[in-house]
Amino acid sequence: MDEQDNQFVSSAVTQETVTRLINIIVNYHTSMKDLALIKQAHELEIAARDKALLIQFNEYERRLNILNGEASRLQIMQATYLPREVWESKYKEIDKALDDLKSFRDSSLGRQALLAVIIPALISFVFLLVSNLIKK
Repeated sequence: MDEQDNQFVSSAVTQETVTRLINIIVNYHTSMKDLALIKQAHELEIAARDKALLIQFNEYERRLNILNGEASRLQIMQATYLPREVWESKYKEIDKALDDLKSFRDSSLGRQALLAVIIPALISFVFLLVSNLIKK
């Protein structure tokens, strides 16, 4: 091979090498763009997840505040209201006392009815006795 042929082969190899290098650079640049897009999409996903977590945190706080208010309201209610067991025992005591009062009333009414009959009968008897004594 002569020198001219060597230059041609060297030029061809160099041209082929340059073409390959250009393709590698273009592919690298394309890959970098793809990586940049992937990175940007990932950052957007992370930002959206952070925002969702913040919204969830705020909702949990709101619900906890409601529940904390409910707990204090229930404590106040428990302090001012009778427990069911106490109410039922007091109700039974009141019911028994009411039954006793009804029995007393009924027996008193019976005595009053008896007295309502006996007193006029006694007055009549005394009147008759006095009138008979006066006639004699």
